[in-house]
Amino acid sequence: MGFRIALAVTLLAGSTMLNAPLRAQQLATISGKVTDAKTGEPIGAAAVLVQGTQAGAITSIDGTYRITRAPLGAQTVVARRIGYPPGQKQLTLVEGGSETVDFALTASATELEAIVVTGTVGNQSRAAQGAVVASIDASDVTSKAPIQNVTDVLEGRVPGVNVEQASGTIGAAPRINIRGATSISLSNAPLVFIDGVRMNSDAQQVLGNYHNLEGLGGQTVTALNDLNPDDIESIEIVKGPAAATLYGADASAGVIQIITKKGHQGAHGFTQNIAAEWNQVKPNFTPLPLYGTCGPSDVAPGGADLCQGHDPGFVISDNPLVRGGVFRNGDLNALDYSGQGGGDNYGFFVSGSLNNESGTSPNNEYRRRTGRSSFNWTVNPKLSVDAMVGISYNKYRIPEGDDASYGYLTQGEFESNPFNVKLAPDGTRSGGISTPVVGLESVLNQLTTLRYTPSAQIHYNPFSWFSNRLTVGGDVSSTHGFTFFPRNDENWFGGDQANGYVEDVQNPINIYTVDYLGDLKKSFGENDHITSDFSFGSQYINTTNNFLAGVGLGLATNSSNLVSSASSTESHQLYSQEKSFGLLAQEAVSFGQTLFLQAGARVDKNSAFGKSYGSFFLPKAGVSYVMSQEPFWSKLASTISTFRLRAAYGTTGRSPTPGASLRTYTPFPFVNPDGTVGPGVVQASPGNPNLKPERGTEFETGFDAGFLHERIGLEFTYFDKKTSDLLLQEPLAPSLAFTTNPFVNAGKVDNRGVELGLHGSPIATKTVTWDIAVTANTLNNKLVSLGDIAIPDRAEISPDMTFRYVAGKPLGAWYSSKVIKVDTAAGFATVTNTPVYAGPQFPTFQANLSNTVTLFHNLRLYALFTSQSGGKILNVTPLIQDLFGTSAGVNLPAGKGGYSLEEKIRRFGPFQTADGTPVGLVLDSYLQPTDFVRLQEVSATLSLPANVARQLHAASASITVAGKNLHLWKSSKFQGYDPEVISSTQTTGTNQFATTEEFTVPQPRRIVVRLNLQF
Repeated sequence: MGFRIALAVTLLAGSTMLNAPLRAQQLATISGKVTDAKTGEPIGAAAVLVQGTQAGAITSIDGTYRITRAPLGAQTVVARRIGYPPGQKQLTLVEGGSETVDFALTASATELEAIVVTGTVGNQSRAAQGAVVASIDASDVTSKAPIQNVTDVLEGRVPGVNVEQASGTIGAAPRINIRGATSISLSNAPLVFIDGVRMNSDAQQVLGNYHNLEGLGGQTVTALNDLNPDDIESIEIVKGPAAATLYGADASAGVIQIITKKGHQGAHGFTQNIAAEWNQVKPNFTPLPLYGTCGPSDVAPGGADLCQGHDPGFVISDNPLVRGGVFRNGDLNALDYSGQGGGDNYGFFVSGSLNNESGTSPNNEYRRRTGRSSFNWTVNPKLSVDAMVGISYNKYRIPEGDDASYGYLTQGEFESNPFNVKLAPDGTRSGGISTPVVGLESVLNQLTTLRYTPSAQIHYNPFSWFSNRLTVGGDVSSTHGFTFFPRNDENWFGGDQANGYVEDVQNPINIYTVDYLGDLKKSFGENDHITSDFSFGSQYINTTNNFLAGVGLGLATNSSNLVSSASSTESHQLYSQEKSFGLLAQEAVSFGQTLFLQAGARVDKNSAFGKSYGSFFLPKAGVSYVMSQEPFWSKLASTISTFRLRAAYGTTGRSPTPGASLRTYTPFPFVNPDGTVGPGVVQASPGNPNLKPERGTEFETGFDAGFLHERIGLEFTYFDKKTSDLLLQEPLAPSLAFTTNPFVNAGKVDNRGVELGLHGSPIATKTVTWDIAVTANTLNNKLVSLGDIAIPDRAEISPDMTFRYVAGKPLGAWYSSKVIKVDTAAGFATVTNTPVYAGPQFPTFQANLSNTVTLFHNLRLYALFTSQSGGKILNVTPLIQDLFGTSAGVNLPAGKGGYSLEEKIRRFGPFQTADGTPVGLVLDSYLQPTDFVRLQEVSATLSLPANVARQLHAASASITVAGKNLHLWKSSKFQGYDPEVISSTQTTGTNQFATTEEFTVPQPRRIVVRLNLQF
């Protein structure tokens, strides 16, 4: 039904547009130049539009533009660019006439007149929005910072957006949260759109899902890596109620809109860019050695080689990963090409990129090939068409990692024993590791993804007061995964991998989007002081996911590693389809440029809803009051040039996973009386016909202020996001004979916090500019209720260490007995009577600082610091080494790297309560703070002299030298390499809350050199 309605809307809109007058018209021409008012520098990529029409142009790098076929009569021409308030000029155009209109834009820290396209309908100026929509000038970020992927563009630039890189494995997905976690069972990752078309952005665990392989140890990949960041013009992020109307029942975790680069309509030229980049990727850590203390049998003849010739009590050590040279410098080589151009009424953009990257460990590679093209055509002042297509081919080789049995750090820091090391006569060491490095290197985990992202937008304004936009597109991807453990005679592997193992996965995921939006605009009152925008539209999204895996155990030869060549084979398939359809409407009323009111609603249907559940209603309201527009503000204007109050309320949601509401069965063979086996089924889940989406309601309020004539801008927001009707599994009695517990709606979660953004240009002269940006946010995440559902505590290593879902505490809160006192004389530690709340999984405070200094228009210096505090991580790596007696702390003397007597008792006990009751292993010492300050990015970009550029046959040239992850200041209480790493980046279920460091490779350090040529 939803598809038929969407198709009807599409055909109706399309037939209306085809009636547009397409004949050639002799109209007027507008040309000019856009510059920075303070520096006089030309402003490229600025949009110059004839207001209320589709006639417009994009400025070239020299700031010039040309609009042909502009409509006749009195017109308003507007120039816009991120970072500047729009310039606006009125003129009267006559047939065949030509007008010159120049704009000198003044940089503004508040940007209230900027246009935002994400989460907005009708009046799209930032000033008209009651909720915050954050914008990132991606083209500016990629020009100065060491950026390898889209998540690098997001990190540290927007308050409330938490990007945890999680691992130093090249290609591994980060964990992204916006304003905290809201769901226990569903994904807390934001939705992602490219030019208005939904893309698959979930972290995917495609490989190693069977036979105890632990899914590469919790590592995942993301489709965001498939995009070339140099193809992105800007990114807009919807964090709260603004998502309610346009994105509906799936937007409770926020929305990221990626806006790609387009052609330069009206530029009358063709500009080409070629960039060549080289990275050195350094491990940035040294693997931990393993220690042991020699006993009498070890020093005796025939004992451990490393103990021979020493007395009992001698401490030996070995580092098989270092002597095997496992972690070494990797590199990246990249070549990027783009071309932009256009004519009077059309523009085009083409790009292609090649990226080859080798990680810091064997079998870690990433290859990316991308291409993108777009064509925008203004048919006439009423009708324009944009068509885009992107293609990417990505190939990953990812080693086993984190807590996977055959991960390098797991083997080197846990599955090794210095007492088993063999010494050759020349002192060369060998052995001592459960699976030799050559065996670990032989494991192959490979992923390839081919992705197409075609889309088109049609803009049609039949009248100045009536606008239409139709967006159609898709994200069509096909992923092939392959895991291979070779057969060998050295007993490298155990279990089901001992005699050869192969896993072959095919996983096509297709998402199709049809989106229509119309707007009726009417001005009335004295001097048309009051303006009404009534917006309406619909959105249809169809998602299919087909996961097919073949598994083979036991190979006769490694040269034939097909699943069909194995002695035992099995297959697994998961298929899902989800259809969603929404209708929306919004009324926005503005009173001049001072007061803006919004009220809207959306109604959603989704195939994943329970059969008996109806539609999902999502209301929205907002108010924005630009107080600085009032006459009384003139007395304050010299100090506070802009001041706006805003507030918004909205409802969003998160739909159940496909099939969650259905009654399901599991295949189960049965034996006939004659001994033959027949196909049968057993009950899986009883389903829930009343299952509905999780409901998120959010209120936010705040202000925007500009100081000192817009040199400094301050943005403050308070948000309160409440989620109800959580999807939780209800335990059933075993006597009911269901093998899967059904989902029900129960429970509530609350996220509150404040967000702060400070942007400024303390110095802006013709020779020196200094731009500074500070972002900060707090987060108070709290489980309010689980209804009648109880989620069992999940123990980690010891029954005393758990993460729990307790009302009044954060989701997945850490609980542990706490050491109150250590009595070294008596030799025991006193702990609390029961495990107590020990901290949240996620940081409660984040802050970032960036500075950009430009000298003489030729040298740009840039630095970004990121920081966080308040979170806790279970540091499993030192815990395991301590428990197995292989750590430096256990074996070395106190003061020389070993633990003091007090610290040994604190870590190993014995433990007892104040009344003398014995307590088992207490891991309080290993629950450690994730606080850090990181020098995340540093760069220097030099524009080369014109004569050097000419020698390179270029119009201009620049060279950038940069570094990433250059220094880390961490808490002295954290024992690991990097407090930001986590051993699992799964985005659904309770595993998404397990913040542990378990033999995880830390983030590498990068040194980057980039040469950019423009023709």
